[in-house]
Amino acid sequence: MTQVLAYRKKTKKNYLQVDASTTRRYGGTGLGLAIMKQLSVLMGGSAGVKSEEGKGSYFYFSIQTKVPDIPVALPLPPKELFGLKALVVDDNASNRILLERLLKRWGMIVFMSNSANEALQIIEQESLDLGIIDYHMPDTDEMTLGKLIRQKGIQFPLLMLSSGGRPKDKNFKEIFNIYSSKPIRQNHLKKTLLNLIQQKYNAVKLVPSSVELTSTLAEELPLRILIAEDDSINQKLVIKLFARFGYKPDIAFDGIQVLEYVKQKQYDIIFMDMHMPEMDGLEATINIKALSDNNEIVCPLIFAMTANALEEDKQKCFDVGMNDYISKPITINVIEALLLKWKDSYK
Repeated sequence: MTQVLAYRKKTKKNYLQVDASTTRRYGGTGLGLAIMKQLSVLMGGSAGVKSEEGKGSYFYFSIQTKVPDIPVALPLPPKELFGLKALVVDDNASNRILLERLLKRWGMIVFMSNSANEALQIIEQESLDLGIIDYHMPDTDEMTLGKLIRQKGIQFPLLMLSSGGRPKDKNFKEIFNIYSSKPIRQNHLKKTLLNLIQQKYNAVKLVPSSVELTSTLAEELPLRILIAEDDSINQKLVIKLFARFGYKPDIAFDGIQVLEYVKQKQYDIIFMDMHMPEMDGLEATINIKALSDNNEIVCPLIFAMTANALEEDKQKCFDVGMNDYISKPITINVIEALLLKWKDSYK
């Protein structure tokens, strides 16, 4: 049901304007509907409309098609995109719906926003992998929104969609990773997103350590490690970092899963991401401490991982009982130093 099409009515031969004056509120002549009806008839079907003045109109059509003898095999979604969380910011509902359908077709989790304020609220609540932002926003322009995102210390890739060519703002490259012209084609969008994810993965350099990076550290400190991280790219990165030392950590996607793991297995260390869905790192730590106080588990060391490097953020971690704190992006030197720093405290 739509209000925009409420001004049309059906006749025996065609669709006509209810209000044909030059000062009418809605444009259009009904040509598209007439073409749709003719195509439907040519394909062995029909078209019609159900309308109620002042409420809206419902247009429908039917056609005859054959069922293929061989089932059509749909292409599998790119494994690099499957499960990633994307934010789409566009005040145009049609553009949002189109992008949502494309992204979900590739197995992505999509968060939709029609304004900058709503987008910032989503960012506060969700750990996202990338953002797609329209060039023209009504309340806050795209550059301001991009700056606000970066000021929060959030570094996920940002794609700008523009119908007016490359933005002229001199700070564009400091905020956005890339721009694409509208309308964007499906294959081009997929390639662009794959490139952005690859850039994000490559952005965190594996800095050489001051000591030889072999399995000797895992042999010296045979630790049982749990990583709490909901970002799939960060998960892959952290696993590779710890593999350099010979460790094979378990991975939890959120705080609820962390609690399930610690009840089943004794860990020496938990690297706890601060922003996770369902239950964040702070709440998960509080629950772990409660389990320990009730003698249900032996409490492991808990190290916070977050992109927020403000002193008040660090204090929140210590207030709930975390033992230490490291900032993202995480390097191999930082992990090594932290493991050695607490080597006399492992239980």
